[in-house]
Amino acid sequence: MAEQQRDQSETFGQLLRRLRLASGIHPRELARIAGVEVATFGAWERDEETPRAGHLPSLANALAVSVFDLLKRSGSLPPPSEALLEFLKTPIGQVAEANGLAPTLQALTTLRPPTVRLYTELAHVLLDVTLPSA
Repeated sequence: MAEQQRDQSETFGQLLRRLRLASGIHPRELARIAGVEVATFGAWERDEETPRAGHLPSLANALAVSVFDLLKRSGSLPPPSEALLEFLKTPIGQVAEANGLAPTLQALTTLRPPTVRLYTELAHVLLDVTLPSA
């Protein structure tokens, strides 16, 4: 219960720092993994900047959490968009949901206006399937 309360009150930077310290990863190493300069990573931990969606999967992987958890636990994840709910009704959406990807798709699109097409493209990449020719 106390952990849930702490998670909800943490900023993204505070959570990132706490997870990094718990994992024993040096900031320089995590910056390298994320593909950014050490100064940029430091700005993320100080909540001066926010990482782009493309940096989140490598951060989450290095910290042994999901992208969804990284955003949800810091209070940065909005409720599911209408586009996500529509996407989950499509065949590829049902496959993505069955594979537990709905939260990841939601997390990856928090910094870009989501559309059914965007979710479809991300699902194809995450599920490693080929998009049909248009």
